[in-house]
Amino acid sequence: DFNAYAQAKLNILKNMTSEDILIYNRDDTYLGKSLKDAAPKKLVFSMKPHQEDGAYWDHDIIFIRIGNENRQIYLKNTYLRGPHNRYNMMVASLVAVLQHIPDKIISKEICKFTGIEHRLELVRNLHKITFINDSKATTVDSLGYALKSFDRGIILIAGGKDKGGDFSELNSLLKERVKQVVLIGQAADRMEKAWKEVTRVEREKTLKAAVMKAYSIASPDDIVLLSPGCSSFDMFEDFEDRGRQFKKIVEKLN
Repeated sequence: DFNAYAQAKLNILKNMTSEDILIYNRDDTYLGKSLKDAAPKKLVFSMKPHQEDGAYWDHDIIFIRIGNENRQIYLKNTYLRGPHNRYNMMVASLVAVLQHIPDKIISKEICKFTGIEHRLELVRNLHKITFINDSKATTVDSLGYALKSFDRGIILIAGGKDKGGDFSELNSLLKERVKQVVLIGQAADRMEKAWKEVTRVEREKTLKAAVMKAYSIASPDDIVLLSPGCSSFDMFEDFEDRGRQFKKIVEKLN
């Protein structure tokens, strides 16, 4: 039950006072309603311009306003992809500003951060084909964020142990951005049924076979993306094992 889950998370507010600072996503309408009467001082972040204290993103610039102070964090060349990482960068910038860190240092440190293993991790560029390890994407929602991180030309490797998500929620993204899907694992039946009308779908029995298939399909400037949308326990010890096996396979390609 989502409401019960959300209320459990919001219990943290019970111990916050007007001396504390709460940073939250202005684009989440549920949060906006739930936090309306919360005690702490609020800073919001958004992908759209606004007039509240907080931050918003516009053309690779984070605009920040806290009281009478206005700041701009320039982030033209970052390694981090996708709308979820833009939200993360806004939060990090707000916290840094609250700690009185200069804008240029905030920009420099964010721009040199390459991300975390198994989270949209760049593995290799081979013959102008880019291989991305997003093994941490174990839900439909996280797979959706991965697809939003690339405009087009995705060869998607997905599948694993089914967690019961609604794979059809991704149909519009698949139709728009994915050239072909290569499925593995227990959830392959449901995924193929959900996606076969919107993109080309093939199936393989092993991760190695899936990588080889994706590589054979890919053209220059395409993205081979491992973003399973499922847990790993049907074929691997955990998502880290899955991601590291993917990287080993990719490194041996020629």
